[in-house]
Amino acid sequence: MFLRCPCCKSLLRIDETKATKSKKIRCPKCKRIMKPKEGAPAGQGADSKTIIASKEKVLDGDIPENLHIEIKVAGNGEKVFRLKKSRTVFGRSDGDFNIKDPNVSRKHMVIEVWSKDNVYIRDLSSTNGTFLNGVRIISSKLKNGDTIQIGSTRLNVTIQKR
Repeated sequence: MFLRCPCCKSLLRIDETKATKSKKIRCPKCKRIMKPKEGAPAGQGADSKTIIASKEKVLDGDIPENLHIEIKVAGNGEKVFRLKKSRTVFGRSDGDFNIKDPNVSRKHMVIEVWSKDNVYIRDLSSTNGTFLNGVRIISSKLKNGDTIQIGSTRLNVTIQKR
């Protein structure tokens, strides 16, 4: 299950058993402690602004035609990659988009398109972490102009809705 912290707006991936057994959930970014009703599954007293979606909400297959997402690898010989699938894994060797950087994990992060207005980035438990605009994240919403850093590699995000 995914939760959005009401304080810092970070997207958190929470194990459902932890959310129901635990009395408190702590945001790793801002350290806010959320009460059980804020982290409850939809339909059980949850604040609708807190609950984002379950894994099943990621679009199947290709992204909508009216959505154009480009990832530009900064540095020598800038490489531009256009996202075509609704779920794209970035990594050193096992991803849909491979980055030759020893500081990048085999499966480092994923960009998921949930709708034309909801594009998310999620770290896949990488060794060195995923940074969005200089802040280490677990999961967060992407917007046009964001900068992602994985390992020593910078990625510039362009999102255009047509």
